[in-house]
Amino acid sequence: MGITPFGALLAFLLVVAIFLGIFLIIRSIMLWYWKIDVIVKNQEEQTMLLMQQNELLNRQNNLIAEFKSQSGTKVRVAAEKGLQ
Repeated sequence: MGITPFGALLAFLLVVAIFLGIFLIIRSIMLWYWKIDVIVKNQEEQTMLLMQQNELLNRQNNLIAEFKSQSGTKVRVAAEKGLQ
């Protein structure tokens, strides 16, 4: 009475499934112990805040550039009127 190829395949798949289950359990325990899930969440939040900050800085820079261009035009117009 020997092991059939189907039985060997079934045993192999069962062993792989058991090891995969053990790996996933140990992985979740390690992630919890080292607080990696919290660290990743904090990094994602920091990334979102930095992107918002960059957007606000770009808006501010655009407003400053627009203000400078308008101010420069007014000064030139006033200077031209004074020269005439």
